[in-house]
Amino acid sequence: MEFIIIIVHLQGITQTAEQRHQLIKRMEPLIEENEKLKEAMKLVEKNIQRTQRERDLAESNSRDLEYQKGILSEQLAAAFEQLRGKSE
Repeated sequence: MEFIIIIVHLQGITQTAEQRHQLIKRMEPLIEENEKLKEAMKLVEKNIQRTQRERDLAESNSRDLEYQKGILSEQLAAAFEQLRGKSE
């Protein structure tokens, strides 16, 4: 009787081990896909950071151009006043 209980118990252990093995086999492609997704997310994050730097640079350049435009407008106005003064 005890022998039969031991056999049934061992069969249960064997089934559990086989089920575990099958689950691991099914998880392997998911693990690989997860790694690919992690790499893709890293690339996306790098692209976001690069785009933010480019945007910041474009905004800085825009401010510089606006400042230069103001300076040139003032210089043009001063030159125009000088010409007006000489022509009078």
